[in-house]
Amino acid sequence: GMGADAAAGTPRLLRWGAHLLLLGAIAVLFVNSSPFLAEPWQDVLLLALAPLVVAAVLLRDRLPYALPALGILALAGGTVAVAMVGIATMAIRRSGPAAWLLVGAAAASLTALTVARELESGPVGIAIAVGIGLVMVVLAPVAIGRYIRAHDRLEASAAEASARAEIERELAARDAAHAERERIAREMHDGLGHALALIAMQAGAIEVRSREPESAAAAERIRETARTGLADLRAVVHA
Repeated sequence: GMGADAAAGTPRLLRWGAHLLLLGAIAVLFVNSSPFLAEPWQDVLLLALAPLVVAAVLLRDRLPYALPALGILALAGGTVAVAMVGIATMAIRRSGPAAWLLVGAAAASLTALTVARELESGPVGIAIAVGIGLVMVVLAPVAIGRYIRAHDRLEASAAEASARAEIERELAARDAAHAERERIAREMHDGLGHALALIAMQAGAIEVRSREPESAAAAERIRETARTGLADLRAVVHA
């Protein structure tokens, strides 16, 4: 129905919103970042990387290493935008050796390019520029990605614990209901069963002592009915 279609369309809308948000972040960072070098070949490199970056953003769940790898190439093109977003998205999804290798490669590339650009600033200026660059381009995206990863895991763990607690509550309620049914069945068997057994015994005694055939036949019917009821009661209790 329409409700199901709307529910199915919501995750798709959120995914495309995330795609556009990441591409917008790359565009904003690109516009506000200054190039390491001012060479014509950098424009060519960035133009060649642009469609690959778009594809890497769209396929980041399947190819989590593609965007940070392209970000390292984009550093040579003069922009830190792709590397920042790529490292952050990778840190959300991966934390193994390959991820840290790409982080190290990005840090080394950024350091080399910063040194090349700041040669005239002297050792102190170079050290400050490298430190600021590493914090902004590498460490901050890693920290943001790892925080989001930990937060998502915490939410998943809380949801799992809540679901487990709900299952345990349902099982406890089911066990309590079963125990209550057994208690009622035992009480019925003890009380009603005793009464039926007594009726059967008294009807049998009347049947034996009665001198009138009609009274004896009626007592026999009562005794058989009581015995049948007692057997049915036992069958229900022990079912």
